[in-house]
Amino acid sequence: MLTRQTIKQGLLALATVMVFGGLFTGCTGGAAEAPETPLLSCRGRAVTVGDYQDALKLALQGYPYESLSSGEEVAAIRQGVLHQLKEELVLMCLADEKGVALGEEALETATARARAGYPEGAFEKELMDRGLSYDLWKRRLAKRLLMDKVLASEFRNERPLAYADFQAVQGGVPSGLSEEGLVQQVRRSHMEAAYRAWRRSAEGKYSIEVNGELWEKILEEGRP
Repeated sequence: MLTRQTIKQGLLALATVMVFGGLFTGCTGGAAEAPETPLLSCRGRAVTVGDYQDALKLALQGYPYESLSSGEEVAAIRQGVLHQLKEELVLMCLADEKGVALGEEALETATARARAGYPEGAFEKELMDRGLSYDLWKRRLAKRLLMDKVLASEFRNERPLAYADFQAVQGGVPSGLSEEGLVQQVRRSHMEAAYRAWRRSAEGKYSIEVNGELWEKILEEGRP
């Protein structure tokens, strides 16, 4: 479905599926606010309450049901989602500044690749079975592709790789990964490190405003 390779330590990925209605009642947060209410803003862009709700619903699916009975656990998940959305917002602002955009053809190509191998209607059925709307899946895919494009255009280093580069990622390499996949993972690791260094230097330039009152209301729902 969505690519499983993630930008970690600052770029958390939102993976797979939305929660079925009523299964985690009270967990999504911000329900009393209009979905278009801004939660985060930076340089003319905003992350709304609706964006946050969608992201949290997706993130909750990565956790066993039992762990969601802990208020501390849910509060930690909420914090993680907020952090990830901040990083996404920074990358969207950087895309605006650099004039990086995702073409419709690139999105359709990625969509076709994700659907490849599914019988007619099976892709949509799998999304439905997992509680995920096709529109939300495609919006997340488009955002992820744009983020990857910004990262690649700004932070990719095509220098020859050394043995030490492969040793550095050895612990996080899935078994059975192809040689091409390993090279891609090493380059992504370099790209992530370059992004994090840039992010630290750009803290002031890309200052994110948080609706503190709204965030406290959302976070309070996840506390014991």
